[in-house]
Amino acid sequence: MIKVTVHDVMLRAPKNDPDVEWLPGRRKKYKLGFARVILLKEQSGDRFLPIWVSAGEGDAIAMLLEGLSTARPGTFELTAKLLEIAKLQIEKVAVTALRENIYYATMWIKIRGKTHEIDARPSDAVALSLRVKAPIFVTPEVLESNPYLVNSSAIISGLDQIHEKVLAENRTLPEEVEMEWRSFRSLPRGGGRWLKEAEK
Repeated sequence: MIKVTVHDVMLRAPKNDPDVEWLPGRRKKYKLGFARVILLKEQSGDRFLPIWVSAGEGDAIAMLLEGLSTARPGTFELTAKLLEIAKLQIEKVAVTALRENIYYATMWIKIRGKTHEIDARPSDAVALSLRVKAPIFVTPEVLESNPYLVNSSAIISGLDQIHEKVLAENRTLPEEVEMEWRSFRSLPRGGGRWLKEAEK
């Protein structure tokens, strides 16, 4: 398997709108698209794997990348704490298959000295691996199935091609305003008091 890192979380933002925020506060209008793309990058090379997830899952992963958490425990913080109390260890996670436009992942959990393989959504597996600092892998077949993001300079072009394909297949709704792909890091962060620095 190929070891990867979570390189970025991409989102759809209105073009030329200076008022758009990532994690907008209560009084801010939500202007972002409702999908996120996790970009996994091979650790020893330049290839990328994009995985589409919901806004909630993508933002949770972006918050982990930025060292942020919510004032109250979120789903992944709670799950990580339960694993810790039960003395269960996530040894590694991997994106293992792509079938009918759906990615599949596996988590390897160590329980009382025995390792179990558990089926998982890639977004859940990646978020939990970031939370507990477990390594992330992708099978060679899955990484090679992505023809678009072969290196960092091709990211936006590749995401545009995939987005156009998804639109043509009616797997997403057309956007009401002109949008573009942006890294969550390129937008000002809203959110206010419900955010805090994550515990190290």
